[in-house]
Amino acid sequence: MQGFPDGSIRPEKQVTRAELAEILHRMMSPDARQELTLESAFRDVGCGHWAYEAVSAMAGLRLMLGDGNGNFRPDDGVTGEELSVILERVRAQESGKEARAAQEVTFEAGNGWVMGLHGAVFSKEQALSRAELAEILNRILGRKPEALSDLLVGMPLFSDNLDTEAPYFLAMQEAAIDHTARACGDGERWTGLG
Repeated sequence: MQGFPDGSIRPEKQVTRAELAEILHRMMSPDARQELTLESAFRDVGCGHWAYEAVSAMAGLRLMLGDGNGNFRPDDGVTGEELSVILERVRAQESGKEARAAQEVTFEAGNGWVMGLHGAVFSKEQALSRAELAEILNRILGRKPEALSDLLVGMPLFSDNLDTEAPYFLAMQEAAIDHTARACGDGERWTGLG
């Protein structure tokens, strides 16, 4: 995840479809990104849109689709159920299985990845917050500091993520700060910044 120009990270703001496309795109290797053909057919995501490349890539990979009217709806929130479907498509591609568009996908799709902060359950109809998405992605990537002491003094902070007791503090720092780490128990301990 990335912060905003005003120094915030907006953990409680809903994550949009364009933001999710951008995040997933950044998670791809540079070589994989280079191999993609970028051509968007969405009426609401033109070549001048800030997430054009990411949206085109996710659509080209058939991970994120538009609606029946030719729109991507970049500013719509991402629900838990929608994220589950996307994660199931990722898993199907990684395992070589053909994803069936009409298959019944449960909210628990994605190998148990769709769980809330501290094990709380998301509502599948509600849009996810950026903090909830950070928690899910950290879990998928196996990146999970257990305590504040697992991070590093001097790390960058965001103006709206200063409360170290907030349930999303660790998840947001983990998802947004470039760092190296080593495994430590069930989590990780940061070893360097950058």
